[in-house]
Amino acid sequence: MHSATVVLVVSVFLASSVEMVEALTIVVAVGVTRGWRFALQGAALAIACLAAVVAAAGPALVHYVPLDVLRVVVGGLLLVFGLQWLRKAVLRAAGAKAKHDEDAIFARQVAELRGEAALHGESGWGTAKVPGASGGPGVAAAVEAARDPVAVTVAFKGVLLEGLEVVVIVLTLGVAAHRLAAASIAAGVAVLTVTAIGMMVARQLSGVPENAMKMTVGVMLVSFGSFWTGEGLGVHWFDADASLPILVGGFAVVAFVAVRLLKRDASAAAADVDDGATPVADPASTGSSVAAPPSVVRRAAVAFGRFWWEFLVGETPEVLSGAAAVVGTVALMAHNGVDRSVSAVATPVLVVAVLAVSLQRGRRGEPAAGGAH
Repeated sequence: MHSATVVLVVSVFLASSVEMVEALTIVVAVGVTRGWRFALQGAALAIACLAAVVAAAGPALVHYVPLDVLRVVVGGLLLVFGLQWLRKAVLRAAGAKAKHDEDAIFARQVAELRGEAALHGESGWGTAKVPGASGGPGVAAAVEAARDPVAVTVAFKGVLLEGLEVVVIVLTLGVAAHRLAAASIAAGVAVLTVTAIGMMVARQLSGVPENAMKMTVGVMLVSFGSFWTGEGLGVHWFDADASLPILVGGFAVVAFVAVRLLKRDASAAAADVDDGATPVADPASTGSSVAAPPSVVRRAAVAFGRFWWEFLVGETPEVLSGAAAVVGTVALMAHNGVDRSVSAVATPVLVVAVLAVSLQRGRRGEPAAGGAH
């Protein structure tokens, strides 16, 4: 198998595994509190929707989008996703950001689901009382056949939202490399593997080395992003696809060095902690008036916009603007006739500069609390 294909398959498998661990946490929480039948129904429906998106969008991208344009767009997106993943993994490894805690997420999800159940009575969701019936097989059958819309919806949303990032990675990596089938199979194997392991160990998901996996995926996505951005803009990579393993190794070294430097800075800063900061009053607590609740349409529009903002930008707008600057700079170099070998060196250097800026921002201003990704 070609080295580039191996890197692609490993990248998709690890990325899918990380996202599916997070999705499985939600599914297990639903199954434990509200019933496994409802949890599996929601998860299966979400997986079917995601598979349909891949089946519909993949061939359309291959047939109707020029390859160079596709590579530049895909490369830019992979730079954004990869830098976001790598940034968080480096900050967590250095202790500047709390690690992702699947046990805490599980406990929070269980508490929320039990709270919802309490609001609707101890009999559970979706169970309708049969007039004049006090027991017997008929009532048992009715209860067994009853639906739990909240449980199904929570499981569906959890798998769909986490799986959407898997779909983006499968489409971008698979289509740009003309290996959509390989990428889809790798993602499917990851889903089945995590599901099988998760069902066996149930709630013991915190033992999964998620941050190490996320670090590896971040390095690989940044490497693919740099490679395909350059390919689309005419960069002359050394020995074509053989440059990918070199990029992976280079970015891995950068991540290792960044972790060491951040740890050293954190140790030095620990001796100079200023305890004299004056707490800032919560502006929300000073007002006495209560605004009218927004309309359903407005809430839906705000939720839709927030989802895509968090998906593409999140807490790192500098990553999005930095990735755009990398693409723009390499395009200008190509347009002005700069030697392609020089561009091959400049592209990863620019990417490292964006990562450094984002890490500095995260080290200074980011609270030490785990995120969703």
